[in-house]
Amino acid sequence: MNTLCGIDFRVKIRVNQAPTRLSNLLRTTGTPFQQAASNRAVKLRASQTYLVHDLFVRTADENYVTARWCAVNRLNIDFFWLAVHALEKYLKAVLLLLYGGSSKNYRHNIVKLYAAVEAIAGQLLPERLPQTQNLVTHRWIERSAKVSIAHLLRQGNAHNRYLIFGYVIRDQDLHMLDQMVLPCGV
Repeated sequence: MNTLCGIDFRVKIRVNQAPTRLSNLLRTTGTPFQQAASNRAVKLRASQTYLVHDLFVRTADENYVTARWCAVNRLNIDFFWLAVHALEKYLKAVLLLLYGGSSKNYRHNIVKLYAAVEAIAGQLLPERLPQTQNLVTHRWIERSAKVSIAHLLRQGNAHNRYLIFGYVIRDQDLHMLDQMVLPCGV
């Protein structure tokens, strides 16, 4: 009998391939079912990682670079909007890759997303966002990462696209975004 649980395990032998005993194959690679399940799991994980990178990380990178450009060119509304989008996508990517769960329930709330990521990988996130050494500004207000995230969400949320609430921009907003996104807050 060449089937197990309805799966056909007959081996097709090519002309130049020597026949292999099934017991030797099982001893080295596990059962054919285990090997197939393992291969499917690896392929599925690789596909998920690729999709998360392509749909979240790559587009977050684009939003981040564009947000920086907007800040430098004093396009403040677009800076806040794109900064929130970039952080949202980065945080959702972390949740999807590390936690494996859905990020739908968070919608666009980067404060809740940050709290969820902090619970999983808090040691990798900055606690405070201090003034960088080479930055000379007299109006720096040191904030925690949580307060900075909340500030960005207030200024760049969907309801403020049309300036319903107005906005307050500080010199440090771009630098705080950099510290959240870039390794070591470069």
